[in-house]
Amino acid sequence: MLEVRFIYEYCGRAVNEYTIDTGKYKLSALNLGATLTKIIVPNKNDKLESILLRYHDYKLYKENPYFLGALVDVNNFRKNKKVYNYHFDCTPLENGLIFTYQTDAKYIQVVYLLIDDKLVISYETNLNLHLGHILFFNLSGNVKEDILNHTCLLDHNKLDYAQRFKFFKHYPINNKIELTYENGINLAVNNITDAYVNTGTYFRKKHLINLGKKAIKNIGLGILVKGNKTIEYTFSIRGGIDESL
Repeated sequence: MLEVRFIYEYCGRAVNEYTIDTGKYKLSALNLGATLTKIIVPNKNDKLESILLRYHDYKLYKENPYFLGALVDVNNFRKNKKVYNYHFDCTPLENGLIFTYQTDAKYIQVVYLLIDDKLVISYETNLNLHLGHILFFNLSGNVKEDILNHTCLLDHNKLDYAQRFKFFKHYPINNKIELTYENGINLAVNNITDAYVNTGTYFRKKHLINLGKKAIKNIGLGILVKGNKTIEYTFSIRGGIDESL
């Protein structure tokens, strides 16, 4: 099922939020920057939880000061901090969305597919860019609490939330990132070569997220991954965190 919601007009064009609902999982994205705004998955009690950080005021997506759901160049984002906030054309699929930006010289296409318990994101461009998305996750659902009780494994190494994060920190990855929470939601990103991680250390309280929560440190785990042109995010449900990990 597809839902299209008009948000506002920006630079003379409509900004819409497109939502795909498979009956068990939901995904929402804006045609402004092909920006991801919502990922909704069930927890162990089959309650749907919104696990992606988004702005409470959607007008903030015009500048996107925290890079929430933002399309960036993985190779250079820490230097130029540029968000590719173009107006994209959206083509709906049965279980996904295709966002396309095209001029005489530039071409970018982003495809989102919901396949069973996977979100598959594919990128294509004629520009010298390695595209990726900065996604801030909080598995508690609409930031009911911070992420300090989440377990994050980078390969098999547990992330220490007490370490210093000036901006995004680089980690070489041989296999996967896994994030788990006691409500049974498990997020895994597989087959990647590098990851950049931040815990909201550059957030400021003046900007509200999700249902009016203050954007503060440890409110979400920001992940930008580098792999091939296709990235898979897998959402699985289990009884709780495996303490043996």
